[in-house]
Amino acid sequence: MIAIDTNVLLRYLLWDDKTQAAKADKLINGSTPVLITDVVLVEALWILKGKKYKLDKTAIIDRTFTCILV
Repeated sequence: MIAIDTNVLLRYLLWDDKTQAAKADKLINGSTPVLITDVVLVEALWILKGKKYKLDKTAIIDRTFTCILV
């Protein structure tokens, strides 16, 4: 199992940097199980809700949980 940090999770969710997002996608969807700690998840949600991305609750749920739980 490999633990990922907030940056990897955000690149995977946002695809705002195509190169890093592709690497994050390969890692998260690879054959090795990935651990997303509660701290990483909460930090990612805080960033998505913050000044830069300004996502509302519904958008965060759709984007985050659809990607993670699939």
